[in-house]
Amino acid sequence: MKKLVIVLLISLMLAPVLAAGTKESVSVAAIVMLFKGDVQILPAGSAKWAKPVVGMSVKAKDIIKTGADSWLNIAFANGSIMRVSQNSTVEISLLSYDTKKKILKSESRINIMGKVIASCKKLKKDQNTYDFYTPTAVAGVRGTELMVDVKDQETTYVAVFEGKLIVKDLVGEQGISKDDNEMMLDFLREAVVNNNQVLEYKKGKGLPKAKAMGKEYDADKKLSKQVKEESLKLTASLAKKPAEKQWSNADQLRKQAQK
Repeated sequence: MKKLVIVLLISLMLAPVLAAGTKESVSVAAIVMLFKGDVQILPAGSAKWAKPVVGMSVKAKDIIKTGADSWLNIAFANGSIMRVSQNSTVEISLLSYDTKKKILKSESRINIMGKVIASCKKLKKDQNTYDFYTPTAVAGVRGTELMVDVKDQETTYVAVFEGKLIVKDLVGEQGISKDDNEMMLDFLREAVVNNNQVLEYKKGKGLPKAKAMGKEYDADKKLSKQVKEESLKLTASLAKKPAEKQWSNADQLRKQAQK
């Protein structure tokens, strides 16, 4: 079946959130900022689900699960924020922050169903890697306010509230071509998604065109504004007191949650 690669063309500037001169990546790239309701986290390497603790570190391979009327906000070391909405299961498959280059690398997977709303910081030179994987698409974020909503194994919705993205039809029925020239042709098939547009992709239906958001997205748009405001506050806070100082006890809180 065909898959999509969604690439945002907006560049992001990472906030100078870590101390100058640091040569290695900070051990804590993200924390649980806030949550509400029935939320569980399966820490990497553990077989036991735990209730999260505000301020605990989030690591690669962690899985977050939310119930009805529940949500969790993840704060990243560059000031970005991702909200895991209700009835969602999301795996943080990759997560790191380079303090020297100030580059965040994050991959989140929604393999079953769920919704995330993200606000990512803008950059001018360096590039974040902030990707979402779903059963039908890969959304590569470079700086925007967006939503990824996996309804089921066949349907993915991607909405852009601020920014611009390119949806690229990457693979055909038989997978990616091994021939370099043919592979480049695969990358030429694309669709543009602008502000206040949504792309609704159904597995096996071919590359769709983005369309204007309807009123059914008003609640998501309102929530996206809230997430952006929280991101701006977080960025201002990290500028005054860097992440390694604010989040110095994050790993300790993580151990506390696992007891």
